[in-house]
Amino acid sequence: MTTFASARGKVILVGEHAVVHGAPAVAVAISRGARARAEPAERDELHIAAWGLSVSPDEESELARAFRAVLDETPGPRPVRVDLSTNLPPGAGLGCSAALGVATVRALDPDATHEVQVARAMQWERVFHGTPSGVDAEVAASGGCIFFRVGAPVERIALRAPLVLCVGDSGRASSTGAMVAAVRARPDGEREEIFGELESLAHEARAVLAQGASGLGGVLSRAHAALARLGVSTPTLDAMCRTAERAGALGAKLTGAGGGGCVVALVDGAETARSVVRAWRRDGFDGFTTRVEPRRDDAQTPSTDSHIEHIEERAS
Repeated sequence: MTTFASARGKVILVGEHAVVHGAPAVAVAISRGARARAEPAERDELHIAAWGLSVSPDEESELARAFRAVLDETPGPRPVRVDLSTNLPPGAGLGCSAALGVATVRALDPDATHEVQVARAMQWERVFHGTPSGVDAEVAASGGCIFFRVGAPVERIALRAPLVLCVGDSGRASSTGAMVAAVRARPDGEREEIFGELESLAHEARAVLAQGASGLGGVLSRAHAALARLGVSTPTLDAMCRTAERAGALGAKLTGAGGGGCVVALVDGAETARSVVRAWRRDGFDGFTTRVEPRRDDAQTPSTDSHIEHIEERAS
């Protein structure tokens, strides 16, 4: 039997790096993500045609080891072929690997519970990122907007107003492992001070989102300033944030590990979103927008795909 599955990408609104060290993060699912198809085959195989990749679990590439890690945890008929596709750029801070992992887990075992999906996806994630916080896998598996702290129950944030976010891609891939190691190497006192600031901003973001989006833009901009002091921003990411704000964004920040990857900007509607994406494109960077709508059940239960509706608007 052939099975199909999908999973969402994400942006972290507040809490990069600090979340690895026990502070909370606020993250939201976006419209882009990954899809998987699993079907019986003559041998176990995983393919990502758009990237020209085809692996079997007995190989030693990272993708092959991640596939093997999931297969080892998954009951069901074998051998199996998994075909993956994604419209997320890899290494951009948008949760590409987690979305691919969750989509693979779901295609191989459609009846797996949410907790099992996340646990298996974390086996996949550890191959690529060593000691990931788990926020990417959680958002990919549940969608929605979450307040996340390692080792604590995930708190779902019921949005009171739509979020319109613009995501801009710097075009430079980022290594999560390398950036996490660079942050660990910073002086303890300096690092902990910034983590404390990011923790306060995560709590502020949670409170703002529970009441409406007003004030979130300022939280994003202050979070970017903190991450820049942490040493994970770049001149390009800084410039993209300034460009977004000049084009009308309410606030902007890098999202993900930094050192490259993407920025996220909060805007007040589709017209401003088009202005922001056009401004990035004039500077040579790609971008897209995603509109995140509140749902009445958002605070209760994760879904099997996406807990909120996403409408992607491409700026022409």
